[in-house]
Amino acid sequence: MTADKNERSLFTNFAVAATATSGACVFTNPMEVVKTRMQMQGELTSRKSGTPLAYRNALHCFYRTTVDEGLRGIQRGLLAGMTYQVVMNGTRLGLFHPISNAFGAQDPGKSEAAVFGLNLLTGAITGGLGGFLGSPLFLVKARLQNSGNVAGRYSYNYQGLGDGLRQVMQQEGVRGLFRGAEGAVLRVMVGGSTQISTYESSKVLVKATGLVSEGVPTHLAASLISGLCVTTAMNP
Repeated sequence: MTADKNERSLFTNFAVAATATSGACVFTNPMEVVKTRMQMQGELTSRKSGTPLAYRNALHCFYRTTVDEGLRGIQRGLLAGMTYQVVMNGTRLGLFHPISNAFGAQDPGKSEAAVFGLNLLTGAITGGLGGFLGSPLFLVKARLQNSGNVAGRYSYNYQGLGDGLRQVMQQEGVRGLFRGAEGAVLRVMVGGSTQISTYESSKVLVKATGLVSEGVPTHLAASLISGLCVTTAMNP
């Protein structure tokens, strides 16, 4: 009975994390499209030609993409993005508590510093695993989002997520499928370890102040603190 209960708990953790993050992707994906195109636009135009850059700023990129390509353009790569969130965050967040418990982070005898360190380690492990498993999906997502009217020779003719994965596998092999995986693993390890460890510690600190009531206000305050820490850690 205990094994079955633990298995269901693991599945529930994965399902909740995957559903929440993939659902949020519907709203954040347009900004991902803008970010990807802004980052890549230096490659889209030859500097020697003297041709001006396609996008002046993020708002101009959003406007141009929406006007030129419509809703389909600004939501380009949505399925790939949602699938990436399911795999990456489902793994990262779903496995966090089981591994953290296995490390003894919930042991009442552990000091706050020890718990913070164990959560940091667990976040790095689950983040690295999630980043590695999701790397092929992130690769196809970025290429889909960069495709469009101004993408020039860097546009990939993918018909969607499945077709993109198939083409990468055929043309570049397994190595191509995991191109940039080391960067993705490092990025999610830093973000994952910072986010979860600071979130758990922030909850304890917020509760200790007595200024915020238990429940949603506590989680919201802890999330704001954690979000600031993650942004600072991942920005480099």
